[in-house]
Amino acid sequence: MAKDNPTSAEAQRDVVVSLFKLGQVTRDRVLLREALQIARSLEHTGRLAPRDHGLLDAITQAIDSIP
Repeated sequence: MAKDNPTSAEAQRDVVVSLFKLGQVTRDRVLLREALQIARSLEHTGRLAPRDHGLLDAITQAIDSIP
């Protein structure tokens, strides 16, 4: 869905959350960094919902917690 409609902030957010959750479970920095990149892009373009700004910190902390 996100690929079919890249301008959809909601679809992009869903991708961020999915990558974040999967990255946390697998402790995969690549997935977490991709989630962070998309979230930052949404923030940069003003499309990250205020309730989702905590995702940036949560994803960063998850990346930093991987040895």
